[in-house]
Amino acid sequence: MTKEEAQRGAVFAEPSLEQWAALYGAAQSLNALAPWRALWDTDILTLQLPGQEEPVFCSVMGQAEESLGIGIYPGYDAFARLTRVFEPENSTPPEMLMLEQEYLVCYFGSREELDSRDRKVIRELGLKFRGRNQWIFFRSIKPGRFPWYITGEEAELLAESLQNLAALCRCFLEGRLKPDFQGGETLVRSYSPEEKLWVNAVAPMPPIQCPVYVLELTDELLLARLKKQRKTRTHIELDAFYLPMPVRESRELPLRAAGMAMLADRDSGMILDQRMISPEKVEEGGALDLLVGYIQTYGRPAAVYVRSERDACLMRDICCKIGVRLLSGMGMPVINECFGQILRSFEE
Repeated sequence: MTKEEAQRGAVFAEPSLEQWAALYGAAQSLNALAPWRALWDTDILTLQLPGQEEPVFCSVMGQAEESLGIGIYPGYDAFARLTRVFEPENSTPPEMLMLEQEYLVCYFGSREELDSRDRKVIRELGLKFRGRNQWIFFRSIKPGRFPWYITGEEAELLAESLQNLAALCRCFLEGRLKPDFQGGETLVRSYSPEEKLWVNAVAPMPPIQCPVYVLELTDELLLARLKKQRKTRTHIELDAFYLPMPVRESRELPLRAAGMAMLADRDSGMILDQRMISPEKVEEGGALDLLVGYIQTYGRPAAVYVRSERDACLMRDICCKIGVRLLSGMGMPVINECFGQILRSFEE
């Protein structure tokens, strides 16, 4: 392992046996409540944990009892990524959305779903599970990364979240709290330092405060050249996304997804440019070079379409400075179709 890999690997320090014990104890308590019998995955519960600046959002999965689990979404950005999955008019391919998610998950599955690393922890704890949906294991999901084992820090957050979620679910299951989830309400559990006790309540869902990513082009000479390019009638789609193609850096590090940037003619359906990029570049303006290269060669397009407001934030500065119209949230039919073709090629 290289020095860089070793430094990155330090982030993936495994939980101690004590941390595992606390986590499995919290998960077993929640499993005994079987909250998926009464809650849907779109019924969001909210935890205000001491020491956490932002809320932790919880989703209970398994109403149909096919795949039972608890999703823990730490903070507004993680929750905003989840809400995109539930948007009824979202045309983004689900395979693309899944690779953008960020959450911790506690699964209640079958023995066959665990690997040797999971079973080793269970043996060391002296635990015994039997039957379908009774075997407990945990994974960490991050943008551009395939599901991986949790760290000690993540184990502590999961244990604290599951403990408090169990208390909140118990109030709901006993009928003491009756939120209107469909009407935009949530169950909230928070700690009151003044009264030195935990408080459970029904409250409106908090507004999602997403971080704004701004990409500023400061090369004045380049900007001047781009502004001088002729204006065309072309409408282009511009996107950077993760591909469900694993990239193995080391057996000790998580599998990462490959990154791709793509530029397409929205009217003709032609792919004008595409290239592989590093996973880190996907959410850091990895498609900007394609836009700059296109303008230098063919001129300024009539409009640039991007997938979301997050992407628009990245491209707004340059589009404003060179006088190009920027549109978001109106679908990406050409790039979506190309993404589908890439997925089908993986299956062949």
